[in-house]
Amino acid sequence: MMIIPSTILILFAFSLLACSSDNDKLGGGAVEGNTVEAEYKVEPVQIDSIREVVGESAIDSHPKEFDNCEWYSILLNSPRETYFDFFDDIDASESCLVNLYPEQNSIEYLGFIDVDKSSEGIEWKTTHEVIYIVPTDRGVAINEKVENSYVFYPPFLCEKLMEPYRESCQERGGVFQTPPGGCECGVRFTCTIELPFLTKPVRETLEDVAEQLKNSCMEEVQAYTRN
Repeated sequence: MMIIPSTILILFAFSLLACSSDNDKLGGGAVEGNTVEAEYKVEPVQIDSIREVVGESAIDSHPKEFDNCEWYSILLNSPRETYFDFFDDIDASESCLVNLYPEQNSIEYLGFIDVDKSSEGIEWKTTHEVIYIVPTDRGVAINEKVENSYVFYPPFLCEKLMEPYRESCQERGGVFQTPPGGCECGVRFTCTIELPFLTKPVRETLEDVAEQLKNSCMEEVQAYTRN
């Protein structure tokens, strides 16, 4: 059984060349032969977050700021567009959903895989991923926030499950971060990739990434189904 990280090679989408006629193009496009590499800006958008603490007690309604499992969920509250929706209507064992939030320069991915027992002992896995693009002083930041949940036979090999995501993020020049408590907080992490600019308008960039998430989901479904 193969586990495919839901954090896909997003830099592939950003490396695609775009034509230079869009209204959002910045100056400084480079001409190489017959190809024009355009530079596109990202407008500031409203991105709010909700503070959570993993395993927070109902009695302790005011957890300390230094809690090892502090986590911030991204609040996506703008109009939503469904890009892809897959549901196994035979036994409901696999599903995935890719939503676009253009007003927040964001994508949300929800995935569920159910297997009897994999080589890693996983019985089922859920993934919640949010990718959002924001402007920075130096250009653009692409943030991926991922939260995976598993049910499987012990032991819980958190570090083994986390490593492919860490390697993928670092190979793309990203900064990989987990809650301070690391694996005691489960498989939760953020990968932040900074770029000087986008090479496509934000909308097209989001759609490229959504298409890759769709393909990644179906590859993962097939990998689990074969096992």
